[in-house]
Amino acid sequence: MIAFISALNNAKGEIEINLANQLWYAQGGQPYPAPKTGADIKTCQTTNQKTILLSFGGAETAADKGYASDDEAKAGAKKIWEMFGPKTAASSIRPFDDAVVDGFDFDFEDETAVFASRHRDAFIKELSSLARAAETAGGKKFYFSAAPECTQKNSLLSSIKYDMVFVQFYNNPTCDVRKYQQSESTNTFFNQWDEIAKSNGTKFFVGLPGFSSAATNGGYVSPENLTGYLKPALSLTNMAGAMSGLGPNDMYHKKVNTALVSK
Repeated sequence: MIAFISALNNAKGEIEINLANQLWYAQGGQPYPAPKTGADIKTCQTTNQKTILLSFGGAETAADKGYASDDEAKAGAKKIWEMFGPKTAASSIRPFDDAVVDGFDFDFEDETAVFASRHRDAFIKELSSLARAAETAGGKKFYFSAAPECTQKNSLLSSIKYDMVFVQFYNNPTCDVRKYQQSESTNTFFNQWDEIAKSNGTKFFVGLPGFSSAATNGGYVSPENLTGYLKPALSLTNMAGAMSGLGPNDMYHKKVNTALVSK
């Protein structure tokens, strides 16, 4: 996962890209080029057989004013497709050069009214439509995922059919992954999302913060406690794994994997 496209349409009408330790913002209407990242993407795809998704949103989206209409949102989706989808003659701006991501992730943490006012739904549907048209024309498969907060059971999930949903069980005290004690065999919130995934024809992943500072409102689970907190999810039919962000975390994702396979 590459994160984030932090603003699709800022006050200057520009796209902002924030990749943490590799930080690029829009400049004069064009994002800074990142050919090295593009080369890394291709290496991950070919040598390491990884699927690379590009994520939109995140918590720091104050600069993103969204779109004023559905037509404007659709035009924005076409621009994103030209930037990160298959390279064509219309692709004048290519931050990752000729590298093509394998799909897109939507981490729009908007409440329902804001989601609607920014015309997120039209953007998501148009981007999905462009990807499906490319597939039909003989291109590779593109994947679409959502990363809702554990309380966010609204418009984001109804926009399209997602291949997977990465539910953030952190930074929300009401459905924090630690809400249930390790000794309990059932986690009601996991069960709720299992049903939501089933009704939407998808799979859900338990989202965990990769390090404590990524969960200022709670939800970080120390490595030695991962097995206990994840155990209630392991028997659920529509639970497909766990999601964790990278950072100064001493290979935390490997410890999550160990917890998942140690039934």
